[in-house]
Order: sequence, then structure tokens, then C-alpha cells
Amino acid sequence: MIIHTDGGSRGNPGEAGIGFTVTEGGEIINRIGKKIGIATNNEAEYTALIAALSFVQTEYGESLNLTCIADSELMIKQINGQYKVRQESLYKLYEQVKNNAKTFSSISFKHVKREENKDADKLVNQALDGQL
Repeated sequence: MIIHTDGGSRGNPGEAGIGFTVTEGGEIINRIGKKIGIATNNEAEYTALIAALSFVQTEYGESLNLTCIADSELMIKQINGQYKVRQESLYKLYEQVKNNAKTFSSISFKHVKREENKDADKLVNQALDGQL
């Protein structure tokens, strides 16, 4: 199973939204986007990943091989241990991701360019535009 996540804010901090898709066998089986209030862009990115992990745990269980894809290079490199998490607000979110990740059979985190994450990005913008 693959999840694509994205988060964004209009202003930094500003009104923020998240979006994620759940894909299985090359087909999108769930799409979710919503506003999350005021947040920084990085906080929104983490919040999107946490929401996607929680959704997958609830809907599909934890005995999954899960790939998490995002266009936030900072977040992915922090989760993969390549960068340190220096901001306290991000560290709390980082810890939530790491705790959620432990429950899956296997999990990996991959960075992609924004063009490869269009569906999740579109959901963020639709949420912020009040279209969801």
C-alpha cells in the first residue's frame, strides 16, 4: 500500500490544509483533504502524514507493507534520520510519526518532486479553497 501526503499553508504560519491519497495495486482507493487551522507549512506536512498513517491503521490495519511518499524533502530526511529535528513544534509531530510507524509490518518514507505528488497537492488546495 502507498500513501501520498501533502500539507500546505497560505502564509507561514497561515490557514493550512492537508491532503493524502491511499493507493493499492496502482489504483487510488481513498482521497482525503481538509483544513487544519493555522499552521506552518512544515507543520502541515507532518500533520498530513500523521493523518494518513492514522487513517490507514484504522481502515486497513497494521499488518501492512506501507510506502509513504511526500514532496517535503525536509520532513522525509528528518524521518529517515538524515536531518535533525530542531524545532520543538516539529519534534512533537516527528515523534508521533515515529510512534505510528512502529505499528506497521514494514514502512518506508520516500521524497518525490512536487510534480509526482499532484493528487495530494490538489486535495490540499481544494480543502483550502473550501471545495471539500
